[in-house]
Amino acid sequence: MFIGATTATQRNDHLCLSAITKAMSERLRLAAETFNRLVVLGAALCMVYFGYLNFLAGFGNFRMPSMTPLASLYAAIPLSGALIALFTVEQLVNGWRNGFAGHDAESAIERFGREHLTT
Repeated sequence: MFIGATTATQRNDHLCLSAITKAMSERLRLAAETFNRLVVLGAALCMVYFGYLNFLAGFGNFRMPSMTPLASLYAAIPLSGALIALFTVEQLVNGWRNGFAGHDAESAIERFGREHLTT
């Protein structure tokens, strides 16, 4: 799940408001796209912080019978948050330099079907 969220953020398929922002003027669109990405960045930073706290707490609980700390499962949360934050900052910098590209009309589901069903 966390890898999927990271990949969706990198491809700009997650939390995209393209239907609304396409109708906006350039300055208003820049503000809306920046706000959207700042919200995603805030959520990613919360994943990093609280996921790390959860990771540390996981060393006190163990899976039976292997006695592996639950922290091994919780490590995905702050790692995913860090990658989402990285990709969001990348999108912000690229958007400020080159403008935020419009999201194409083809949805992620249609792309997935085209890419994976034609092989």
